[in-house]
Amino acid sequence: MDTLFIGNEMTIALADMKWVGTGTMVSDNTVVECTLLDKTGTPVVGQIWPLNMTNYSEGVFAGTLQATLELSLNHTYTASVTATAPNGSILHMECDYQAVDRCVPC
Repeated sequence: MDTLFIGNEMTIALADMKWVGTGTMVSDNTVVECTLLDKTGTPVVGQIWPLNMTNYSEGVFAGTLQATLELSLNHTYTASVTATAPNGSILHMECDYQAVDRCVPC
């Protein structure tokens, strides 16, 4: 499980995104959107959803999660990601994250 740092702006990134049927990489003409959900399936407060993810290279998409997200310590959140190709093909995936404090030594 990956980590979300409470009160920090973070980059959420997906690499090697491939279409299941063909094995080809998801390309830059595909719309990739992400929504961060709490355990009840409700979008987390503190950001406008869905987050449009930017294509950085073939199969690599990323977006910025805002520091204003209302995350609770040690709670698990799910990033629900949907990629929609121009031809209407849809790829959906979910990734779990745990919210933690970022400790900085004094």
